[in-house]
Amino acid sequence: MAEILAAAYQDIRAYTVANWTRVGLYDGAGSLSLALAPGDARMAWGGAGNPRTLTVSLTAVDADTTGRTFARIKVFKSSDAARATPFLDESIVVAGVPSAVTLVGADTLVVTLTVELPDIP
Repeated sequence: MAEILAAAYQDIRAYTVANWTRVGLYDGAGSLSLALAPGDARMAWGGAGNPRTLTVSLTAVDADTTGRTFARIKVFKSSDAARATPFLDESIVVAGVPSAVTLVGADTLVVTLTVELPDIP
């Protein structure tokens, strides 16, 4: 069996950050509440090592978020415009409890996903 070298692990990490950039936020019934396309400034990958974090920051003052309810977040490959195959799928958790959050007034919701990627040996 061939050995995967350090450069390959680095490439996998870079590919993930560059290509897992389509996000869907879903309500408690599983319906899409908000779709974020690649390049949307409200989401960003962070961290240079392992694990990496994907942070989505929403405020109720944005026209596409006010009054909407968010209970799950899913991350898709950039090219998956139909959002058919999620690569990450997590409940939104508030104070340790899976929750549905409705944004109103001056509310802010920050969702941070921690993603463990293949480690460089």
